[in-house]
Amino acid sequence: MRTFNSPFRKELEDFLSLRQASLSKSAYAHDCHYLADFDTFSARYTNENSVSETLINNWIHTLNGKSSSIANEVIVIRIFMKYLNSIGIIAYDKIV
Repeated sequence: MRTFNSPFRKELEDFLSLRQASLSKSAYAHDCHYLADFDTFSARYTNENSVSETLINNWIHTLNGKSSSIANEVIVIRIFMKYLNSIGIIAYDKIV
């Protein structure tokens, strides 16, 4: 498993463990890639253990590629935000 560096490293590891149990190998690999990118961005731009709307909006502006690929990445991060909220970490999850 990848080593994460952001303030959400433990939560990312736990979330991916849950996802691994319910996803195909290729879907899990995509999730790992998307979450690793989000981790890299978060490690660079925050040291808070919460996810603000500003952090999410700034992250969204870094996305590029086909619109379907961007949509898939946003979906995975939105699910992660909902997971963070479910374990008591404040995370903006109204991503469009």
